[in-house]
Amino acid sequence: VRSEGSYVTNKDLLKYIKLFEDELTLDNLPANTLRALCRLLNIQPFGSLEIIRFQLSLKLRALRADDQEIALEGGVDTLTVPELQQACRARGMRSLGMSEKRLKEQLKQWLELSLNDKVPPSLLLLSRTIYLPEDITFMDRLKALITSLPDNIAEETRQNLAEIEGDKVSYGARLSLIQNIEKAIDSERKAMEEAEKKEVAKKAEEEKVAAEAAKAVVSAEVETAGELSVELPISNKAPVLKTPQTAILQEEKAVVDATSKLQIDEEHVQSIENVIHGNAISEAKYDIRELKEQINEHNEDLEELDSLMKDLKEPRGAKLLRARVNKMLKKADKLLEKLEEDKKAIGEISESTVDEDKKTK
Repeated sequence: VRSEGSYVTNKDLLKYIKLFEDELTLDNLPANTLRALCRLLNIQPFGSLEIIRFQLSLKLRALRADDQEIALEGGVDTLTVPELQQACRARGMRSLGMSEKRLKEQLKQWLELSLNDKVPPSLLLLSRTIYLPEDITFMDRLKALITSLPDNIAEETRQNLAEIEGDKVSYGARLSLIQNIEKAIDSERKAMEEAEKKEVAKKAEEEKVAAEAAKAVVSAEVETAGELSVELPISNKAPVLKTPQTAILQEEKAVVDATSKLQIDEEHVQSIENVIHGNAISEAKYDIRELKEQINEHNEDLEELDSLMKDLKEPRGAKLLRARVNKMLKKADKLLEKLEEDKKAIGEISESTVDEDKKTK
């Protein structure tokens, strides 16, 4: 059947065409053909080849079930024009710009081949993608399709036919078939890896071009800014010649001014920061003040209780704790006063030192 130029009757062709099942055909088709079938059936050809084959298998099962449903409901004559167009479109056939009679004819031919002759839907779809002219008969297209299928499909179909007829398939033939399938899988994997490498190289090249373009834009902006910069007016006065000693003194003066300005700025920043956030001493004073207020409130509560209940006495442990806390607060007050005095003295010394340095310079 697959040999070119040989004569095959339609009966023999339909007899052997049943052996080319959908699963067998999809497993041996190349990636480009699978994606073309996806586009023909309005399926997004995304993902790996296994996912594409699975989606196509589900779609072909749905078409076969739809064929049986149309036949059970009365055939093509019971369908309206929109239903005919939808059914033809789902099977990869023309649906727009055709008369109702033509839609019914091509759908009837599909149903007859699918239900009566048991032609697999995958071969029906592939036969319509080989030849676009409609004057070629379906049998001629089917013969051309079988001739163009991969060799693995033919060999596997031959072995399945031998098993159906009761013949024994040699182990060498099975081994050869498995090796061919492995080679096909390996070639597909290599093709996918090469495609991924090309995609990565293409993205890297695009990123490189984008980076070079951005660099060119930045350099152009810099050049434009340099051209648009304001030129200083030329003075008519001759420059005053200065001795090296005068120039050195002026440089030292500029350095001193910058240093003093930096010190003043740091002092201002420190003072502002102290005002906003407060330093450690002020925070400690605030905490001690809060403790004192809490102790005073506690003492007032005790006095009120003493006045109300004269028999109620403060426990010994509470008295000792209150005395201990008061003693600690007094020590903290003294320590804070000493720290404030030390800070004030250090500030006066630093200010006098800065003033003397300024006078000396």
